[in-house]
Amino acid sequence: ILVNPGSGGGQAAAYLKEMGMDGTPTIVKAHGVESSVRAFSMRDGPSGKKPGCVFAKQLSEEAGALVRVMVAGGDGTVAWALAELIKTGVDTRLVAIGHIPFGTGNDFSRSTGWGPAAESDPIGAHGEVLRRDVGLWLAAVAMDFDMWEVSLTTSADGSFAFVHGQELSFKEGDRQQHGIDALSGGGCRMRKPMLNYFSLGSCCRTGVGFEQNRTQDRMGNNAVYAWQGLKTLTLLPAPLVSDVVEELAIAAGNQSPGEWVHGARIGFGEGSSGAVARLAGRSADLMFLNVPSFAGGANPWAWAVRERSLEPVEPASQQQGNMRQAIQAETLEDLWAESLAEAKADAVEEARALDKPETCNQSFGDGRLEVLTYSTGLGAATDAANSKVRMPGRGAGQRLASAHGPFVINFKPPSEAQYSSPDGEVFFQVDGEFFVAKKPQQVVVRHMRTVRVLCH
Repeated sequence: ILVNPGSGGGQAAAYLKEMGMDGTPTIVKAHGVESSVRAFSMRDGPSGKKPGCVFAKQLSEEAGALVRVMVAGGDGTVAWALAELIKTGVDTRLVAIGHIPFGTGNDFSRSTGWGPAAESDPIGAHGEVLRRDVGLWLAAVAMDFDMWEVSLTTSADGSFAFVHGQELSFKEGDRQQHGIDALSGGGCRMRKPMLNYFSLGSCCRTGVGFEQNRTQDRMGNNAVYAWQGLKTLTLLPAPLVSDVVEELAIAAGNQSPGEWVHGARIGFGEGSSGAVARLAGRSADLMFLNVPSFAGGANPWAWAVRERSLEPVEPASQQQGNMRQAIQAETLEDLWAESLAEAKADAVEEARALDKPETCNQSFGDGRLEVLTYSTGLGAATDAANSKVRMPGRGAGQRLASAHGPFVINFKPPSEAQYSSPDGEVFFQVDGEFFVAKKPQQVVVRHMRTVRVLCH
């Protein structure tokens, strides 16, 4: 068990203390099986040499069976643990990751069947909860799960800012924690693994404000979130996605950027002459989903309206990518079919660059992401609020794609973008971790690897 003692307001720390912090084995008998359970703190040891990850590597190489690694913490801890296991050299085919949810949203846990929250006493007065859990961990099914990478590049004079208490700033420690490198021509690039989802827009502005004012009380946090959402909609709006994004390009293969064949290019403004389709109306939020749970239990893809939100672009010569000619589509089905034919003319059965999103169900192991847009921040906020209580108005999201990617978001030049702040702030989140990119230039979301997870 890899434990983040900072999760759950001290609950995970208490769990680690009772289990033993140094990897000392605890023998647990469940369903007639005797199991050795060891707990390690994720805070111990340098990156790439965490004691728990080193032990998992040793055990996976020696064992003749799958090693089951439970991660105790929030969604961020799951991503952290996987990144450390990979950095330690663990063969991810030999381990499977499960979740003991001590976080806030716990969307990874919800999606893999481990529930919305851990027990208030996850061991039990006489160890009965631990025995039950060990039995569930042993009986769990190992399934494929896609890991993605989000790479965000700023303009030459751009930068990043992260939440530190009530402060929004960039500190030197952020460079290593968030995988940020300075670029020779100015600006910087951040690379982060993504498990659950990635988005930009008004909901992320609300999330930044929430993190800056988070309390230790769940009811208090709900009130903070509601207030921050109201501020985003009225007093401190985020820039519209359609005011700062030029286009979303969905590529056809995992090749180098210069060799990508674009299967579809969706424009976000009248000036998007290279696109094969243009978003009809504005976009306040753009969302990429790998799991069917968002913001602590919402299901935006399943709730989304099925009306099409794209319109064809008049034929024009294509100057970017490897598109050979403009595509004229009378219907969106024609757009998908012709985009696919353009990208993979002789391999229709082997690779689909862009599928009909109306017919696609979500699966976290199919190598695809689902892409949604919301025309207003209120629509996205209503879907997020429906994770807590059933409210009218949910399902305002509009499906754009269900595709393998890579996905490339090209932003408008700072001289053309309509920011809501002088320094060009655009609000983002990866797996519920909110941050600001100032004058972003491009985002690339690509498949990173497939790992194995334990599903209950």
